[in-house]
This record gives sequence, C-alpha cells and structure tokens, in this order.
Amino acid sequence: MKLSGLDLVVQLAKAVCADDSLIKELEAWTVPVFPVKGLDLMGAGVKNGPKMKLTLNYLFELWRTSKYAMSKEQLLSHALDDSIPEPAPPVRMPKKRRHQESPAKNV
Repeated sequence: MKLSGLDLVVQLAKAVCADDSLIKELEAWTVPVFPVKGLDLMGAGVKNGPKMKLTLNYLFELWRTSKYAMSKEQLLSHALDDSIPEPAPPVRMPKKRRHQESPAKNV
C-alpha cells in the first residue's frame, strides 16, 4: 500500500516524538486541491495547447500565493490576464536531405 504525502508527514512526526496536538492537527488537515481544470479554462476562452499550460501554471501560482484561498471563480477571472506569457513559437527543424547515391563507376 502506497502512503500519501500527508501520511508520511504524520509518520515522521510520530517518529521524532512530536507533540500529540501537532500530530492530531496534521491528521485532521485536508490537502488543498487546485480547483481549476483544463475544461474550465476552455469555458473561459483559453485555447487548448501551450497557452493553456502557461495559464494553468499562472493560476496555480496565484492560488499558491493566496495560501490556497482563491475559489475557482476568482481564479478563472484571471484566465485572460495580460501578464500570462505567450508560448514560444514552435521550432521548425530543417528537412533532412536525402543523400543521392553517386552513379556506379564501371571499372
């Protein structure tokens, strides 16, 4: 059975003989879940692709700096902010040239 990160923290607290009140607080803590998904962004007008990933990262940082307090609606109101970087243009690789075989020399 794989333990969650929270379970590992609780086990560590017990292993170092942390105060029982701290252990109980850790056991009662709920890990926050990022409320915005890709479909939410599409509904807010964000195009699928690299821009969506940059927007998700931007909104996650807003959520993190708010100490995980911003709601989905509050975050989505920032989905089209001008401060979200534009994706880098795709790099086009040059086509490989086929080497032509030189004509066989008759000896």
